[in-house]
Amino acid sequence: MKKELIKKLVEELKSEGSRGGKVIGHTKSGKPIYESHEQTHTQHYTSEDHSDAVNAHMKESKKHADDVKWYQKVEENTGNEVSDRRSAQDKQNEHKKKQDHHSSMAELHSNAMNSKLDKKSEKKD
Repeated sequence: MKKELIKKLVEELKSEGSRGGKVIGHTKSGKPIYESHEQTHTQHYTSEDHSDAVNAHMKESKKHADDVKWYQKVEENTGNEVSDRRSAQDKQNEHKKKQDHHSSMAELHSNAMNSKLDKKSEKKD
C-alpha cells in the first residue's frame, strides 16, 4: 500500500499540469503547451513544436478577443444598472489582458522557432 501511494504521488508530480500551470494544448509531437512561459517547459521544443505553440496561443488570443467583443455588446445593451455595466467592463478588461498575454506568448514562441531554424541553417552551411 505504501509503495502504491508513493508511486501515485511520483506520477502526479511528473504530470504535465503539475509543472507550472494550465495546459492549453499539445504539440503534434505530444508535448504540452502551457499557458505561461517557463524556460523548462520549452527547452526540448523543436521549431515545429514552437510553431504548434504559436498556433495554440493565437487560438486562445482569438477566443479572448471574441469574449471582449461579447462583453462590449453586453455593456452596450445594459440599461442604467451601473453594477451590470461595471461587471461587463471588468470582464472585458480580464479577457483583454488574457488576449494580450496569449499574443505575447505567440510572439515568444515565434521568436524561439525562428532562432531554432536559424541555428539549423547555420549548421547546414
